[in-house]
Amino acid sequence: AQHFQAIVKKIELIPTAGSSLEAIAAQTPVQMDVYQLSIPEIVIDSIDYRSFLEDSMIRTPLILLNEPSLTIFNDRSRPPSTKSKIGKNPHQLIQQLIFGLEVPVLQVKNGSITYFEKNKEGTDIGKLRFGSISGNAGPILKGVETKGSLQLDLEAKLMDQVPMKAHFYFPPG
Repeated sequence: AQHFQAIVKKIELIPTAGSSLEAIAAQTPVQMDVYQLSIPEIVIDSIDYRSFLEDSMIRTPLILLNEPSLTIFNDRSRPPSTKSKIGKNPHQLIQQLIFGLEVPVLQVKNGSITYFEKNKEGTDIGKLRFGSISGNAGPILKGVETKGSLQLDLEAKLMDQVPMKAHFYFPPG
């Protein structure tokens, strides 16, 4: 068959081994988000491997992220950045990948996002957590005829307690 399922186990993006996110943020010249990401399992369903080998294109009807965990830290005691954030939105970053994507649905199951922020005086750290995140993003397109918009529909629990729903729309421009 031309299609098969791929399973990737345990992906981790850690900025600097052995350093805390707070320590890394303290070393930056200006305020910036510092990230740590862990995804125990990624399932790519019915991937078209010929498109991948011949065209460097990932074509699949579904990518599933099981229990992804994103931690973000920002040190507001650092000077503010003057750089523009244009081009840093998710759908704009996708366009910078070295391979093509045609993924109608990216599904998240039981994810979490935790945001830590050191206050301007540098004395306290606040925490905002979204747990039990589930939902869909898509379509995710890069290298196909038109650049599309990106939509995210998610359900989560704010501070692991309060149920909430969120819808994000990122236009093509």
